[in-house]
Amino acid sequence: RCVAKALERCPSEIFGDMAAGAVFEPAEEAQMHLDLVMCNPTLERLPEDMLCTLQEDLRRLVAASPAGELSQAMPFARFELFQPDRTIVVAQFKVPQALTNFRKAAWRICKAAGVAYPDALWMPHVKLGRLKGMSRGQLNQLRFEGLAESAPETA
Repeated sequence: RCVAKALERCPSEIFGDMAAGAVFEPAEEAQMHLDLVMCNPTLERLPEDMLCTLQEDLRRLVAASPAGELSQAMPFARFELFQPDRTIVVAQFKVPQALTNFRKAAWRICKAAGVAYPDALWMPHVKLGRLKGMSRGQLNQLRFEGLAESAPETA
């Protein structure tokens, strides 16, 4: 949250003159989360019985997972602009193998139900907010070294 506040105060203090006039709109805290599986629009049209089965399968996965393994700290990796929307600033994390395995199992359950997008390289991240008032060229030149003092400590 401290990174979002630093960016919100004055993007040009962090990114230099290139960001003069830029505005950072922080994500609402309730919207900050880590996506494990990206679901397609089929999820919204799933018949109730299939939705209940999917929910039960995911609940069983959670219940079978040792809580300690899934609640390990995720060390901070870096800040960067999100792909494909480069106006969004994200914080990336290094994820413990247990969470990576859990995510893959959850994806397989969702895929079997026909609601998951094809799996791709997972980029564990949290969206911090959006930069407005900058051209694509300016965004492509941004460097995040100015945020180093606001970065969470890594383990």
